[in-house]
Amino acid sequence: MRKILLLLIIVIFNVFSQELGLEEILEKEIAVASYKELTVEASPGIISILTEEDIKNSGARDLIDLLYLVPGIQFGLDVEGVVGIGLRGNWGHEGKILLMIDGIEMNEIDYGTLQFGNHFSLDQIKEIQIIRGPGSTMYGGYAEIGVINIITKKNDNFKNLYFSGLLGKMEKGLSRGNMNIGFGKKISDFNFTTLFFKGYGIRSDRVYTDLNGNTYDMKNNSEISPLNINLKLGFKDLDFVFIYDSYKTTERDYWGENLPYAINEDFISYLFSIKYNISLNNIKITPRIDFKMEKPWLIKDTIEEGNYYNDRYLFRLNGGLTLIYEPFNSLIISAGGNFIFDSLKSEIYNDGFEGVSYKNKVIFSDGTLKSNFGNLFFGGRYENHSKYGVTIVPRFCYTKIFEPFHLKFLYTNAFRSPTIENIRLTPDIKPERTNIYEIESGFKMSKQLYFTFNIFDISIYKLIVYYTYYDSLNQTNYEGYKNEGNIETMGFETELRYKKDWVSFYATYSYYFAHKNNVELYKVPEDITSDKYILLGFPHHKITFNSNIYMNRIKINPSMIYLSERYSTEKKFPQIFLLNLYCTIDNILIKGVDLGLGIYNILNADFDFIQPYDGGHPPLPGPSREMIIKLNYNI
Repeated sequence: MRKILLLLIIVIFNVFSQELGLEEILEKEIAVASYKELTVEASPGIISILTEEDIKNSGARDLIDLLYLVPGIQFGLDVEGVVGIGLRGNWGHEGKILLMIDGIEMNEIDYGTLQFGNHFSLDQIKEIQIIRGPGSTMYGGYAEIGVINIITKKNDNFKNLYFSGLLGKMEKGLSRGNMNIGFGKKISDFNFTTLFFKGYGIRSDRVYTDLNGNTYDMKNNSEISPLNINLKLGFKDLDFVFIYDSYKTTERDYWGENLPYAINEDFISYLFSIKYNISLNNIKITPRIDFKMEKPWLIKDTIEEGNYYNDRYLFRLNGGLTLIYEPFNSLIISAGGNFIFDSLKSEIYNDGFEGVSYKNKVIFSDGTLKSNFGNLFFGGRYENHSKYGVTIVPRFCYTKIFEPFHLKFLYTNAFRSPTIENIRLTPDIKPERTNIYEIESGFKMSKQLYFTFNIFDISIYKLIVYYTYYDSLNQTNYEGYKNEGNIETMGFETELRYKKDWVSFYATYSYYFAHKNNVELYKVPEDITSDKYILLGFPHHKITFNSNIYMNRIKINPSMIYLSERYSTEKKFPQIFLLNLYCTIDNILIKGVDLGLGIYNILNADFDFIQPYDGGHPPLPGPSREMIIKLNYNI
């Protein structure tokens, strides 16, 4: 720990010795935590912004690399080789963290999960806005502890056409190959943008070992093949978005025991959104319709050990309206409602179940009162679900900017909605409930140097947890979900940013501990550690370092991620340093052509994705040392 503190002191000393600049980030207005655009400092949430420049210069290979640089964010193993996300010590993979692309919900609706690892292309992204905290009052039950809002590029963010390609090599051979094509045009009041991404990769080239000691080489047994098409059309105030997302994976990690050969598991989604912005003096009205059709966790395979067939269609229709009214400059009133229809079809279970549908009626409102004493936010959300009944969540926030400082005091009640599969397996399941208290302070040390510090207290009640049991009388295994116990995590996070024409820097430190935990599923066994304040899978401490040095047309990006000790149900994993180096050369042959070269996990550390709950799965090996070459061409 002394070495870590010494590193931070040295870094801060070096930062103070430079002339820097960050105004464009702090003054940028966003609407991820409020219905009306506000600056990052004034917004009612703990927010991180990753700009297009941040993303490009980082050299990140995918969202895992990029989001690891954000305070509090972690990644772990779910089941069947799928990697999911956590935040502030809490496992958020199954319906607790919402991810949106261009305002469209990307969580699959059967379990509420997200799948990470060479899934979405970073070259298509204009900006990422992250709420490190609750978003249920705005977005509903998938935003219980966090929100990730990805904004992709439009035709005015590049010239007529752009192309990018990436090749990667790990220790044992080819590790990934990705291609992006984007083009768009604006003709009078009409504009369109098309983004295309096709990729190939492997999760790792290391060796996986199951609970019985059986092994297999992941090089030929962990393929990932994403395909994503994003079509955006606009005419005056009318916007239409269509996304096709196909994430095809290969895995042999089936419930803790290796399968005899690799099987395919796919996640396929068709997503549509249409909205119309109506402006009438000081009133803005936005009707919107979203439609989603998907086939998640798709398996069509039969082997001697059993039938692994899983084929289901899921649908969601979400129609609603949002109204923003500003009677005068000091008051903003937002309100609206949604009607959501969910349906599952074409799945025949052993119990004869063939399908189900649910309805959800939503009303939300939010008020913002501005004054010389600060901004006061108050509002909430009401949901009436046809199966689990009424859920009401309020929020009260206060923000104040008094240069060079800002302060935020935030209280939010949030929830996690039971998903279709939760309800199917356990008809009397209820939503999780969460209370979150947050305080943030920010300090502009100069026009170029910015520091923020926040503390949080998250209490999750009646967690929705998965369980299995064996009925000895009928000699049958059963599975389901139940509301079980409470978890309270507390901690703090810091961010330090600076920027100058020739140098930029971003460093973070985050810490959590489980103040209370009576959910056995998330506890580390006592024979593994005496630390009762740590949860499975995620470390107490995380430090990240990401910098860029500009030399004419060359940019050099060293980065580092430090994770303290982590635990599975079987053993302790030592602290780990992931060191990376990336370099770009702009306009290398002709104008508009950029070349990138990188090496990741330079020390070839044995990094594993650990299951953050007792689900019977050994850790999944992560990538070994990897070298990449990347080419961008903006025509």
